Amino acid sequence: MNQDFNVSVNDDFSKTNNISMSENSMKTDLVSTENNEKIIALIISIVVLIVVIITWSVKNHPNDSSYMLLQILKQSSLIYLVLQMTLVIIYFKYNEPDQTQTSYILLVVAIILSYCLSVFMGYAITSECKHPKRYSIFTNSLIVPISIIGVYLLVTNIEFMRSGFYSALNSTNESYIANLVAISFWMAMIIFPALTVTYFRLEEKACNTDIIEIHKIPQK
Repeated sequence: MNQDFNVSVNDDFSKTNNISMSENSMKTDLVSTENNEKIIALIISIVVLIVVIITWSVKNHPNDSSYMLLQILKQSSLIYLVLQMTLVIIYFKYNEPDQTQTSYILLVVAIILSYCLSVFMGYAITSECKHPKRYSIFTNSLIVPISIIGVYLLVTNIEFMRSGFYSALNSTNESYIANLVAISFWMAMIIFPALTVTYFRLEEKACNTDIIEIHKIPQK
């Protein structure tokens, strides 16, 4: 009787130890995965930072053929870097930040920053225009923020657009970092087509060529 009882107790103790070891192993794996995510995300941010420094140190005139491409590289890299910095601040300020709320914050930051950069580009394009259409600059600059909202809705609802980041960061679809890095990436990448459209529309619409100036001929 006592032997049966001891065997039963030992079995229960062994099962408890196995469960405890399994839980500890799972926690260790999660910590290791999270650390790997942080390292890879940090490396990507450093590369983007280098791109930002290089592109923003280059000065060119709006009439140059490379102006549009340089603006695309400047704005997309800067927006991605700012979003990552915002993500880092939120991540370290709050122990368990809500992923949905954080993604909304990233969206608002991307919208405001992209609109301001587009407006600045519009003013640069029309700097030599005698009669610039300011309202055209402000309205056409909305193309990029609207595109960012559209791609945000796609990324947050289509897992396929995030799946590549799970593999790249060696994580799962429940990863806080991988999901938000994916959102940041796609919001930065949509700058390429959206800003291209904005650029050509500003060149076409932002300068008023309908005004005919009449100059008096000085009398001799």
